[in-house]
Amino acid sequence: MSLKYMDEEIIKLMVEQEEREELAAREAAVRAETTSQTIYDGQVTVLGETIQFAPRDLLAGTIRMVLPEEWQDMPMELVKTKYPYESRPQVILTDYTTTVNLTIKPLAQRLRNEQVADFAAALKLLTGKSMKASFLEEGFIENRENRLPVAWYDFILPAADEEIYNLMGCIVLDGQAVLITFNCLAKEQARWKPVALEMMGTLQFVYQEQR
Repeated sequence: MSLKYMDEEIIKLMVEQEEREELAAREAAVRAETTSQTIYDGQVTVLGETIQFAPRDLLAGTIRMVLPEEWQDMPMELVKTKYPYESRPQVILTDYTTTVNLTIKPLAQRLRNEQVADFAAALKLLTGKSMKASFLEEGFIENRENRLPVAWYDFILPAADEEIYNLMGCIVLDGQAVLITFNCLAKEQARWKPVALEMMGTLQFVYQEQR
């Protein structure tokens, strides 16, 4: 074996070791952020940025959800690009980068709370048939402390330049199915997913006397 070949192999091993160490460091940082903070504290550090959270009333004040304070309605020119169809979600919120988004869309489907998990499963099948989705997990957030039960599943979709992570939740509001969809860049999903699930876990119905 030549010295040149040995040098190349050593360099290759060193590069691979550095990449493993960098990946381990990133994963450790994500775990540290995830385990030490919760949106119920009022702020969470996501990818090195401190984000303030507060309750917000949505859908004409019928539901309440804890969300990042800085999220705003997506500008209409961007809405028309990202959601070109007429039946776009009623609520489209985004961060300052416009790569982290939350949408809320009431559906015509009548539904009861005990049917929400089966309905989400049917939506997942439809998603698999209509999109090139790589599914990850599915789950159910129980009804507790006046909060709405949420059936959810998540998946990654290919895009032109970056893969997109999607977390889709389904709730029942006044006997009607409502979709809550969170998305971000797939490379950021490890940190955003637990935060998005916490946000969905805060969904609650706002009674008329509270509006």
